Amino acid sequence: MGYRDYWTEVATRAFSESLKAVSWDNWINIVVKILMPLLIAAALTWWAQTGVEYSRIVQVLLTLGITAIVAIIIFFTKMLTIPPKMHSETLALVPKEQDSEREAAILKLVQLRHDGVRHRNDGKKIEDEGVEWSEESLQWMEDVIATLTIISPAKAEMFRVLDTVPQARHRCLSDDKKFRTKFAMHDYRLVRLTEIADNLLNQS
Repeated sequence: MGYRDYWTEVATRAFSESLKAVSWDNWINIVVKILMPLLIAAALTWWAQTGVEYSRIVQVLLTLGITAIVAIIIFFTKMLTIPPKMHSETLALVPKEQDSEREAAILKLVQLRHDGVRHRNDGKKIEDEGVEWSEESLQWMEDVIATLTIISPAKAEMFRVLDTVPQARHRCLSDDKKFRTKFAMHDYRLVRLTEIADNLLNQS
């Protein structure tokens, strides 16, 4: 938001809140509290044809004048108090945006777990080196890391480094040692992703 736009919004809010403070914030109040008393006073004066009822008009005008002065004072007061209020409102929105982003990331992780299970099951049927499968597994891993980074860069880094990889929980048909190693790594990452997703869901 630019400087001019910012102060325009401040002035607009100050004007609106000052009118509301003196009950001039809608046409009904304006008609009932301003126009109707003026019309009644003018009608009485016209009918009486004397100077007596002019005092009624003076009273109405005096009341309107005082109310207008109060509204002006409130307006300038609001010009001073609204900027910090707007700042607080902006800060209050930040946690909500962060929570929304976190929830979206958790949902993405759950979806990636589903994709990982499907990809693991596809790997069980491969009988050769599984080059394409391995590339897709690597891309899946990068997607998980990117999503985890939104929630916790530390968790993402822990997921990236496997250390000792246990034997895969499922058997695959391929006899290629490199593929079997990659298959086991994918299966282990799937286990770790399930643990992370479960913990995040329990914290939500």
